[in-house]
Amino acid sequence: MEFTLVPFADDKINLHIDGDIEVTRQKISARYRLTGDMQRVRWPQIAHRHERTFELWATTCFEFFIGPRAHPAYFEFNLSPSGDWNSFAFSDIRTDMAETARLTLHHVSVHCDRTSALLGADIDFQPDDLAGPLDIGVSAVIETVDGRCHYFALAHPGKRPDFHARQVRLVAAEI
Repeated sequence: MEFTLVPFADDKINLHIDGDIEVTRQKISARYRLTGDMQRVRWPQIAHRHERTFELWATTCFEFFIGPRAHPAYFEFNLSPSGDWNSFAFSDIRTDMAETARLTLHHVSVHCDRTSALLGADIDFQPDDLAGPLDIGVSAVIETVDGRCHYFALAHPGKRPDFHARQVRLVAAEI
């Protein structure tokens, strides 16, 4: 499933984010492509070991949210261009957040040059957690060298960026 993310509000940053997500029986493959004014992006240092890290969303981070369409529970997956990552389970929108081992990073690839960045991840999951039709939300936080964060998502339904809102999960899949 291909996607294109849009910046929040009237953010005039010269960046474009698109990519694709594929969900199979026990794996999620997510690919993000960032193009535009790459010299403005604050990049984290590449990690030699890709570790679970908290608060990745506070700087440049790529995310997706996935859950069964007919159920309020969902998972969040955060991936830094450093290769660090984390995953969380929620029982409902922003409720009972808990770090989870149900989504785990299997492989990550990062390639950056002067005109683009490509970030890919293969994530393993337990198939019982994601059966039937799925809602998938895709988003990104891009921090610029001036310390400002820019928020990208499939859509922005509210007055503030809200990646957890169910109505921004526009991409549906069935496995």
